[in-house]
Amino acid sequence: MQIDLHSFEQTLTRRATCMMCKKKEYVTVLVKDWDRYVSQGLGVQDVWPDLSADERELLISSQVPTPCSVCWDKLFSEED
Repeated sequence: MQIDLHSFEQTLTRRATCMMCKKKEYVTVLVKDWDRYVSQGLGVQDVWPDLSADERELLISSQVPTPCSVCWDKLFSEED
């Protein structure tokens, strides 16, 4: 856990490693928002509407091996 010296709010950084290319991705959120997400069962889009879809997905799946957004697109892109 880190403390943001500008706002004195605790932050939490979630990390995921792509199961295919091994790229590491990170997203940092406020601990108070993470606690709301976990304890109230809110949707990730409701707690962090300003995060990108890829960042929200990282929050959801950071505990499970998953491909990064680039590898995901390669896996599931439509073939011409």
